[in-house]
Amino acid sequence: MLQHIRDRALLLHGTTTSYGSVPVPSRALNSEVAYLIFGALQLEFDVRLTGLRSAAHLNGMQGFIRSEDPREHGRWQARLDDSTWVSVKAVNFEHIRCGDYRRRSP
Repeated sequence: MLQHIRDRALLLHGTTTSYGSVPVPSRALNSEVAYLIFGALQLEFDVRLTGLRSAAHLNGMQGFIRSEDPREHGRWQARLDDSTWVSVKAVNFEHIRCGDYRRRSP
């Protein structure tokens, strides 16, 4: 898993690390690592959208990350509370806690 995180850090965020070290944290990388942990635990990953420019009207909207976007590398598929699906970069969402954590539905 650590190698996967290193590879993502290099590919998407330009972070390079020496062998055996941990990548330099950023909000985007921290969000991706947290999603990996939540995914392994089969929990939904609640988020709030932030920092969007071309879709600024979505800033502040809440929902959950469902998966990586298979069509666009470096983006994540999020289902918002109003049932809208969006594709966002990790830098444009932040993890929030909405009550008790919920199991992911299949």
